Amino acid sequence: MTGISLHSNKSSAGFTLVELMASVVISLVILAGVVQSVLASKSMYMMQEEMARIQENSRFALDVLTTDIRMAGYTSCGGSATVTNVIMDTDDWDNGYPGIYGLEGGIDSIPSSFTNPLADQDIVVVRSGDTDIRMKVSNHAHGIASIDAVDGHEVDSGAIMIIANASCQNIGLFRGAGVSVDEVSHAIGLGNCYQNLTFGGSCSSAPVGLGSAYGPGSTVIPMNIRAFYIATNGEGVPSLFMKPVAADGSSDREELVEGVEGMQLSYGVDTDTNGEVDRFQIASDVADWDSVKAVRVQLLMRSIGTLNGGDISVDFNGHNYTDRHLRQVVSSTVMLRNL
Repeated sequence: MTGISLHSNKSSAGFTLVELMASVVISLVILAGVVQSVLASKSMYMMQEEMARIQENSRFALDVLTTDIRMAGYTSCGGSATVTNVIMDTDDWDNGYPGIYGLEGGIDSIPSSFTNPLADQDIVVVRSGDTDIRMKVSNHAHGIASIDAVDGHEVDSGAIMIIANASCQNIGLFRGAGVSVDEVSHAIGLGNCYQNLTFGGSCSSAPVGLGSAYGPGSTVIPMNIRAFYIATNGEGVPSLFMKPVAADGSSDREELVEGVEGMQLSYGVDTDTNGEVDRFQIASDVADWDSVKAVRVQLLMRSIGTLNGGDISVDFNGHNYTDRHLRQVVSSTVMLRNL
């Protein structure tokens, strides 16, 4: 009887060393391609995210600046009124008038009250009447340094106030204090050089007599004073800051928009008093701030994070910025409605 073999005639075979090495190399090449694609996608995503943030921040920063600058010099009346300014020390940046005032970075001396300002960046100060608070005068007698008002509000001692008569022929700027909710004082002791609010001058020109009274129909509004400048925040990121001035002269800064690295402003000046801009000048060249009719704003926006790859070079205001941050220059020109 013939036996049946249980072994196959075909021999079993495995991978040779050469085949294993070839498959490993092919796998590494494929893996490298996948990694490179993921890194490229991540880099593109980061760039798009940073660019979107720059665009969002630039829109907000320009909106804040242009809205405030556009209201510079607002007094509730037009620009043809006779203005009497009895506020003492009106040369200070945080005091008095005119409606717009600038400091040229790298040229003008920057007050020490500005914390960590970036070098060579401009500062703009905007002064305007408050559009949300309006008190109506019920009585204002000659020779008495107090104004009776209805719809009154609490007025902090030393607050800068604007009073305008019903015909808008006279406007007075003074430091006030709330004697009561319905009474505002403009006494000399509050920081005013005169009690007269209608002589059409300032502390450098002495008034004649006690002046006219602001009768019923006149209005009193507080003045807002805000300075805008560029500084680094607590994380070392350059940002746009605002310094609002309180009645006691204090001004704590408020961070508005991060990623603003530079600000340059030029001022459209009316040199022939025809109401139109004749030339744009930097702040240090402006001789008469009452002649400014427009402001041109340029901002250098910067990404918060750095990007992969090489350095990126951008020029702004004569400086070259070269690193791995993404940057963009944005600008806007604002016509001043009240000056």
